[in-house]
Amino acid sequence: MLAGLRKLYAGLKLQVNQDKSAVDYATRRDFLGYSFWVAAGKVVKLRWRARPLVR
Repeated sequence: MLAGLRKLYAGLKLQVNQDKSAVDYATRRDFLGYSFWVAAGKVVKLRWRARPLVR
């Protein structure tokens, strides 16, 4: 998946940062200070990360 996105973005003259980029489940990764988790009843919830709130 990531290789395909790199190829697509290269055609748009964009660069993928290898250190920050990954393909994974949304519940396993933080994104721009947010993360997702699955609550009871399989409801997806949004959570703010603590570090950006402290800043």
